[in-house]
Amino acid sequence: MTAQEYLGRVRKQDRLLHVVERERGRVYKDICCLHAQQIKERVTGSKQSGTDDLIIRLETATERVNSEWDTLISMRDAALRMINVLRDPDHQAVLRERYVSCRDWENIAVDLGYSWRKTFYVHRQALKDFESVHRFALTKCVIV
Repeated sequence: MTAQEYLGRVRKQDRLLHVVERERGRVYKDICCLHAQQIKERVTGSKQSGTDDLIIRLETATERVNSEWDTLISMRDAALRMINVLRDPDHQAVLRERYVSCRDWENIAVDLGYSWRKTFYVHRQALKDFESVHRFALTKCVIV
């Protein structure tokens, strides 16, 4: 596994978390819409099972969001520990911004005061540094 593949897993997990959170939001919205319709139509007990099913779906979605958050936090912590071992603070900054904070290249360049070209150069060097420092862990996939 390369450094970019390893660190990229954190970004992928972050994207997955946002997808799962949006799904949970849709279920919550469905419950609100259904509840509003029931009040408007003054539906009695006939639609209760539909509401119960939605509430169960919401609880399931919430558990999934919590699980994905736990995974992301663990992955970020592991990545940060490995990034913090690097000696060059510029390398640490670029890798943290890109892979832990999931920032885009433009914002990284602006915040660090780099040109685009320098940002990509520092990134390449940081990945090489990361791979040389963590060579054993990356090849043996012992990373959590």
